[in-house]
Amino acid sequence: MALSLISINANAAFEPEDRGGRGPHREVSQADREKMRKEMDQFKANFIAAEIGLDGSAKSRFMEVYQQMQEEKFKVFQEAWGLQRRVKRNKNASEADYAAASRAMNEARDKDAEIDRRYEEKFASFLNSKQIFKMKTAEEAFRRKMEEMRNNRERR
Repeated sequence: MALSLISINANAAFEPEDRGGRGPHREVSQADREKMRKEMDQFKANFIAAEIGLDGSAKSRFMEVYQQMQEEKFKVFQEAWGLQRRVKRNKNASEADYAAASRAMNEARDKDAEIDRRYEEKFASFLNSKQIFKMKTAEEAFRRKMEEMRNNRERR
């Protein structure tokens, strides 16, 4: 049931009328982009909380800690993604440019894994091991569903 809610809510979030009727490739302001990212992070955290059966104060605590973790991860990847985009768009990118972009993504993934380990300790202060395990499987289910929806949109 929760995955079907993702379909409904995520599809509604990206309907053409929400983009001003100008199609999928219109320019989006940085403020709008940030707002959409935060809304999606909130939606993801709510989905995961529901999947692991949290409510009340446990859900509130989870939401707070999970969103802190997501913010840290975003900041880690933001620079690497920017470098990756610049190299991808540069028809004259050098071997050193490609190496730097590759190195930046590897470093971001390493930092991402460290953030996961650090936050797992924080989650363990109020979630049991089964809930932490279910959180990880719910994150993967969410990612797969988002990817599936994106692939379906691209086929249209």
